[in-house]
Amino acid sequence: MDPEVKKKLQVKAAVAYGRAAQAWNAWGHAVFHYSMVPGIFAYGLWYSGEFTLDPMTLFFKIILDS
Repeated sequence: MDPEVKKKLQVKAAVAYGRAAQAWNAWGHAVFHYSMVPGIFAYGLWYSGEFTLDPMTLFFKIILDS
């Protein structure tokens, strides 16, 4: 590979990495946290047969059931 082409690819990769890191810091981490954590919790409730969309029943399952 030509050294000039290799250098251009390295620069483009560095720019892409920087933009990806900026996007992760700006909104990616929040989207991941606020969607994955509740999603995993909901999956756990579904897997155990206790998932419901009723807010009061869900409140009692989360807070009051031991």
